[in-house]
Amino acid sequence: MYFQKIRHPSNFRFAQGYALPALNFGNSPINAAIRDLGEDVFHVELRDPHRWPLDARVLPMLEDGFKPHPSSYRLAFSTTGNLSLTDADGHVQLTGVEGAAIGICGSAWLIQWSRNAEMRFFGQGEKLTGLEKSGKRTKFWNADVWADHAMATVEHGQADPQYAAIPYLLVRQGARWVGILVDNPGAVFMDTGSNWFFFGKDDQEAPPAFWVGADQGVPAFYLIAGNSAASVTERLQRLVGTTPLPPLWSLGHHQSRWGYAGTRQLQHLDTCFSERDPSARNGTNPASPDASRACLLPCYWIIVDDGATEPARMGIEGGTRLPCTPAILSEEDTSGVATGGVAKGVAH
Repeated sequence: MYFQKIRHPSNFRFAQGYALPALNFGNSPINAAIRDLGEDVFHVELRDPHRWPLDARVLPMLEDGFKPHPSSYRLAFSTTGNLSLTDADGHVQLTGVEGAAIGICGSAWLIQWSRNAEMRFFGQGEKLTGLEKSGKRTKFWNADVWADHAMATVEHGQADPQYAAIPYLLVRQGARWVGILVDNPGAVFMDTGSNWFFFGKDDQEAPPAFWVGADQGVPAFYLIAGNSAASVTERLQRLVGTTPLPPLWSLGHHQSRWGYAGTRQLQHLDTCFSERDPSARNGTNPASPDASRACLLPCYWIIVDDGATEPARMGIEGGTRLPCTPAILSEEDTSGVATGGVAKGVAH
C-alpha cells in the first residue's frame, strides 16, 4: 500500500452525458442514481456489475433517520454528465468540473468538484494534518501507525494515515457548508487543491478543483448540505449512528490503556481516584444537589502489567483498590488492601 500516492484526474475517462438512468462514458453507459433521503441529505451511486462486481459495504448507514420529505436543496445530473447542488433559490453551491466531473479508470473512480478561493476544507476524521484540510492530498486506510510508518515520522512527523479511516470531507463556502461522506470501505483518496508541480501552478492550466474517489469498490457517497458546520455534523451523526453516553467505568479503561510508569505513579493515581470516588464521600449521593461538582470517578479495579506476567486484576468488588504486582506487594501496605486481596484469592 502506497500511503502517499493517490489517483490524479489526468488518468481518468469522464462522463460526457447523462440520460436517465445512465451516465455516458463513450461506449460504456453506467447506471447512476441520486436518492433524496430528506433534510438535505442525498446519496449518489453508480452501478456496473462487470466493473465493480463486489460490493464490500457490510454495515448500511441509517438512512431512515431523516424526515421523508423533499429537501430544499436539489442535487441532479446535467445532460452533459455534470453533478450540481443548488439551494432553494437556485443558486449553485457545489458543482463538478464541466466535462470532467465523474471519472472512471478501470475499477478506480473519482468525483472532481470545481474549487474557488473562498472554499475551506475540514473533517477527514483521524488525521494529524491540521484542523483545516485545504491544499492537502491524503489516503484513507486503517493503518498500524507504529508498524506501517518510519519511526522518525511517528516521532516528529505527521503519520498519515492513522488507525481509523473516516472518509469524510466538510466543505465551507461562505455561509454554506457541505459534507461529503464516501460510502466505500476501501482505499479512498482526497485532494483539496494540493500542488502537484514544483512551480506552483495548477496542473496543466486545468481549472481549480478538488476530488474524492477510491481505488476500487462501488462508487457511492453521501452529500449533506446546510448553513452551519453544526447542522451538517448533526445529520452526519444521525446517518452513521449516534454514540451513546459511555459509562463512568469506561474512563478507567481509557486511563489504563498504555499502563503506568511505575509504582509511584500508580499510587498517585490511586490517591487521585480515591479523592474523586463517590463511594468514598461518606454516603453522599453524587447525583444529589449537595454533591461536589468535581469529576466523580468510581474506581473498582486498577490494571497493571509488570512486563513479565499477564496484566493482573487489581481490585476487589466494592470499590477497593488492590496494588498486586510483586514490586508493590513487597512494600509496606498500610491500607490493608493488598493483604485483603491475597486473603480473598484476588492476588498472590
